[in-house]
Amino acid sequence: MSEEYNEVLLKMDERANALVLSMNEAKRSLHQRKLQANKVFVFQVLFAIAVFFCFYLIYENQNLKDSDLQLRYLKATNNIDMEVACWLDIVFNVYRNEEEMAVIRQNVGRR
Repeated sequence: MSEEYNEVLLKMDERANALVLSMNEAKRSLHQRKLQANKVFVFQVLFAIAVFFCFYLIYENQNLKDSDLQLRYLKATNNIDMEVACWLDIVFNVYRNEEEMAVIRQNVGRR
């Protein structure tokens, strides 16, 4: 009887050890998946920030070009007063009149 009992205990112990090993492997696998998911999330956030920053730089570059053109127009006409400044603000910022901007570009000239 005790031999049978010992055999049953050994089999149960083997099964318990196998179960513990498989649980540990599952925990390691889950941990690796979480780490990978965190890496992917960080990459996606950084990529989104980079795309946003690129669009911001494109927008800011356009603003700098517009400001440069306005300044060159003011220097070329040598007419700096409130009416001209308001007119330039309306042309470039309020209504964004591309036709007027093209005329200004032609009058001032491009570098």
